[in-house]
Amino acid sequence: MSSTDSTFAGAYDPVLLKLADYVCQPPAFSPEAYRTAELALLDALAGAVQALQDPDCTRLLGPMVPGTTQPFGARLPGTDYELDPATAAFGLSGCAHWDDPYGSGSGIRRSYPSDHVAVLLALGDWLGRNEGHPHQLQAFGKSLPERPPPTLRLLLAALIQAHEIQGLLAQENAAAKRPLEPLLLLRVASTAVATRFLGGDRDAVLAALSHAWLDGCPLSANRSAPSAQATGDAASRAIQLALRALAGEPGCPRALSAPQSGFEAVALSGQPVLFERTPGCLVMETLLFQLGSAAAPHVQPALDAACRLHPQAIARLSDIARIEIHTHGQDLRPFSQALQTATRHERARHLPLVVVLGLLCGRLLPEHLADEVVIDPRVGALLARTRVHTDASFAREFLDPEKLAAPHSVQLFFNDGSSTERIVARYPAGHRHHRLQSLPLHFEKALAALACRFEEDRIEDILGLFDDSASLQSMPVSHFVNLWVP
Repeated sequence: MSSTDSTFAGAYDPVLLKLADYVCQPPAFSPEAYRTAELALLDALAGAVQALQDPDCTRLLGPMVPGTTQPFGARLPGTDYELDPATAAFGLSGCAHWDDPYGSGSGIRRSYPSDHVAVLLALGDWLGRNEGHPHQLQAFGKSLPERPPPTLRLLLAALIQAHEIQGLLAQENAAAKRPLEPLLLLRVASTAVATRFLGGDRDAVLAALSHAWLDGCPLSANRSAPSAQATGDAASRAIQLALRALAGEPGCPRALSAPQSGFEAVALSGQPVLFERTPGCLVMETLLFQLGSAAAPHVQPALDAACRLHPQAIARLSDIARIEIHTHGQDLRPFSQALQTATRHERARHLPLVVVLGLLCGRLLPEHLADEVVIDPRVGALLARTRVHTDASFAREFLDPEKLAAPHSVQLFFNDGSSTERIVARYPAGHRHHRLQSLPLHFEKALAALACRFEEDRIEDILGLFDDSASLQSMPVSHFVNLWVP
């Protein structure tokens, strides 16, 4: 057997075994995790519906071959499309990620949890709509395991697991200075939970997981904006890999550790993939939401600090000598291109720009990231006077599992030697720390998004469900999707 064949030999890698055991035998999840998962579901779907207003977003929706139909397929919320579940997940993932791409766990390198919603909702709708028609539920000619139509409770549990897998892998490996591409982790996590959601046993989950690690991964730097197809590809691929495993495709036991050809050898220079913590539901409990501003969540506290200094800044604008920013320094992308050519999403996570706009405007709305604002001479002048420093204590707070903060500070210094107070802000509005207080913001955000597509009575029906967890969680997924289609 050649070295390249060693991928298929021996027992499964320990990390794969641990992931499969967690998916197949999960612990009990907290009420907080389930409630946060409900909010994540609402946030993703509302964002997807709102994105349908943008023709650039919708150009890749629907069947790849015009006129192709999928009777009793998965429906795409906000549209009349009936598609195979992989294509539906591609479309829903792209829409959900279009205007709101920043979701992740606190203290965790960026990830795209809304895309797990796309995978599970497409599968849940497909399974539920074909109840009583088992001949429709096949993977490559092989019948799927029989099971009752999934409820929202089951979907939310799978969503919690997907977040936990992706989040812990991201956090542990980033902390070890071996950051893994978020789209890879999206595909790995979604593949695992999708296989189990479809009724797959531990062997099927292991097989699907192994292929998810070996599968090619698009580079987000090239494909995340203005197109959202990279996340869509990862979501659809998760379903494809799950269905292949359920059809009997054998796994690759040493997908991670095979010499020369395994993931660790090729992608990590021989260093191991880390997954040492005991998985539970912490990532979902600590999920970050983008609420209250257009800034990416991990830089929003800096915006909050800047906005508090807005009255002093605007009163002495020409007198500002420098702007001092202290940051946690984690999950902040280096920014090398000109702001004039950057996308709105890139500008929203550009720390100095976010601070400068907060000082000038006193808040940050999507329109503040437009070209005409960014090219304002005042913006360029203040950016030239901005200094960014990494604060070691802030970095510790960011990664501390007891805090999971995103601390920043902003201070202004003037030409006469005077200065403002150093303003420190630690938690964005969508953080667990503010979960109860920010609940109205969740519903305001959803209401504005749903109003782009639905009549008032439909909006009331949808939002009313999210006020009643018991009714929501007991509802079959396909009945829930009924509320989201014309």
